[in-house]
Amino acid sequence: MALIALLDANVLWPQALRDTLIRAAIWELYRPAWTLQILEEMSRSLVREGRVEKERIDRTVRLMRENCPHFLVEDYEGLV
Repeated sequence: MALIALLDANVLWPQALRDTLIRAAIWELYRPAWTLQILEEMSRSLVREGRVEKERIDRTVRLMRENCPHFLVEDYEGLV
């Protein structure tokens, strides 16, 4: 069974690290997990800091959701 790691917004923020982590997951070295809240936080902070245009990060988030739906954690709020 693969190790599961929750990837917070600060880990997904740098493009090179995000790409590396997703590639490692594709190679089944581990299984990442994230929530919509984490993806939204990443997106907001990148736009706020002027690191990327909103349309570009929206596309990235859309691609992450479309191509990696099994990494999305839902119905977790009761555990927080």
